Amino acid sequence: MDLVSPCSHGEHPFELAVAAAPRASFKSRAKSSTPNFTEEATHAAKWRSLAMRAHVPVAAAPCSMPLEEASAANGRYSSGTQCTALPAEQLLLGGLDVWEPSDKTCMERMEQLLSRKPKDVLPLLRKWLKEALRHENRNPSVRSKAGSVPLSELSVLITDLASIHSDTTPTVDSRDGGQRGRSTALRYKGLLALTVSVLQAAEGPLAVRWEASAALEKQLLLMMVQAGDMSGVQKTLIEALTNAKANKGPLYVSDVLQLLPLVYSLWPDAAPPGTAVAAAGPFSQPEEQELQHACQQAVLAQIAAAAKGKLEGNDTLSLDCFSSTVIDRMKQACLTGPEGRTAVQKEVRSLLHSFFLRLRYISQSRLPLEELRRVTTSDIFSDTPAAVKPLLQQIGCQLRKGGELPDLMQPSNSSSSLSGLISKGLGRIMMGAAGVSRQVARQNPARSKIVLMFVVGGVSLSEARTVSADMISSSGGARDGGFRSESLVEQEGVYEYPLILVGGTALISPEDVCRKLLVC
Repeated sequence: MDLVSPCSHGEHPFELAVAAAPRASFKSRAKSSTPNFTEEATHAAKWRSLAMRAHVPVAAAPCSMPLEEASAANGRYSSGTQCTALPAEQLLLGGLDVWEPSDKTCMERMEQLLSRKPKDVLPLLRKWLKEALRHENRNPSVRSKAGSVPLSELSVLITDLASIHSDTTPTVDSRDGGQRGRSTALRYKGLLALTVSVLQAAEGPLAVRWEASAALEKQLLLMMVQAGDMSGVQKTLIEALTNAKANKGPLYVSDVLQLLPLVYSLWPDAAPPGTAVAAAGPFSQPEEQELQHACQQAVLAQIAAAAKGKLEGNDTLSLDCFSSTVIDRMKQACLTGPEGRTAVQKEVRSLLHSFFLRLRYISQSRLPLEELRRVTTSDIFSDTPAAVKPLLQQIGCQLRKGGELPDLMQPSNSSSSLSGLISKGLGRIMMGAAGVSRQVARQNPARSKIVLMFVVGGVSLSEARTVSADMISSSGGARDGGFRSESLVEQEGVYEYPLILVGGTALISPEDVCRKLLVC
């Protein structure tokens, strides 16, 4: 119901790190007996982010340790060839896991990092790296200066820490996760992985595109929410597609496509009061057809250029929001001749037709809501005249207030059984209770001890961060690591806010949302 927040390009450095993490799609089986390209093409609707891994720069040395042993020691499973790149003490063949749930110190660092403001992230990482160097009795090879932290300084500190070697007997030390001796890169692997992931994302090619997408996103947000200029939004999107098609500017065609779910999901905020649920959406039919045609031409141009580059040995493509399986199939079809190119045109037309059908449905999803219809706030006197307030954040605020919220309540005429919930509805945003009496089913969620907000399809880092920030401000500080709060306690009729847990089927970025919508 809220794709504005997942499709937003936030300023927090770790949001960029999540977006830059490699993705893997699950290829569905195609019928080998089906000769037609359109019917045979498979579109991977199921995908997930790979386990985030960071490749720490360490010095190479000869080693004959089998890859199975090295990978198992590093928490990575593989098989096959011999390792000849790194010594056994380093065991960093496949990189280091950024998420280490079993490492308490690593998770505490992650919680602190996510609870900080974007401008405070790099100074915090520098502080941790310097503390680790002091713990190893080493001096940094670069001197810090007041002001912002340059990425080059972080890179030098990472190299300083990762290049320390020790041959002492391993001992137990709680400050480095229970390991002492051997490679320092292993003892501080949680800190190194976290810092390297942020650094590599900030220095990578996605950083420039992310910044340009954020600028265009703010422009579209102001045009929709404040001016209500939907025709101007349509022209701006077509202009961005045209420039991306001609390789003008930092934006790719994929970047512009990723903004379409955000634009359509913003429609309830920009729609005039009383707009019917059956309304067409943010654009008129001719405007939407023109926009869809522009998307089709841009995608086909990119596929044709990639197919031509494949013949010339320069196979590049700026359509990373599509399934790689589908794109590879289309490039192969383009090389087969006119019939293949015709099949590709039909396939792209079908993909985009389904894409815009889903976008129109998304644009109507919040129109029936009463108090949770808007996901933006406007203040012409602030530095951000229009800002996004995620739906999850609004629900968390309402839960802490403890008041009645009709959008969250289960309809009174629904059955208490699971079948009744499915047939009668789970409330306007799918919240209810099953297997209990009707009286309990209508209980205000704010009076519960624990509330789980689980998003089917995935939750973005910005959504989780905003809910956590509100919890911290309400509790008067970052208790229990900054991402937890005390549970509800009833004392003389006074209720504290419940413990709110945020979860989802995946941790998603704008590219992930677009990829899940671009399927037949």
